[in-house]
Amino acid sequence: MARVALALAALALVCSGCSDDPEQTGADPSAPVTDITVECDRFADTAQRIAEAQAALYDGKDSPEDATAVDDLVTELDALKEEAPDDVDEALTGLGEGFRSAQELLADPTPENTAELAALSPKLSEDSQAVTAWILRECES
Repeated sequence: MARVALALAALALVCSGCSDDPEQTGADPSAPVTDITVECDRFADTAQRIAEAQAALYDGKDSPEDATAVDDLVTELDALKEEAPDDVDEALTGLGEGFRSAQELLADPTPENTAELAALSPKLSEDSQAVTAWILRECES
């Protein structure tokens, strides 16, 4: 079985260490991320897409690979919607939109964009927790 590591807070993937402090103009990818690791082949592709999107966003370059990684992640999240309950469907949509927004904001790391990125945190955290709880339930059954 594949090991699947799921971040509890999606914004930790997108915006670890973000701050609305103008002195801090970028995300800190070295900030701690809380992971849960489960044995679950079913969601291995999702975990891989999250890792790829995170790596692309934090490579310090605004490149076509960023968009590709985020597009691949959103496609993976959209595929999960078919079997997800309504509340998780909404959370999956929110995560996809959050990653797309983060990609745009990180491409132009102005103090305003950094503050906007930090403002995404509560909703992305909530969405991530809903998706993580659902995946854990699905993997246990």
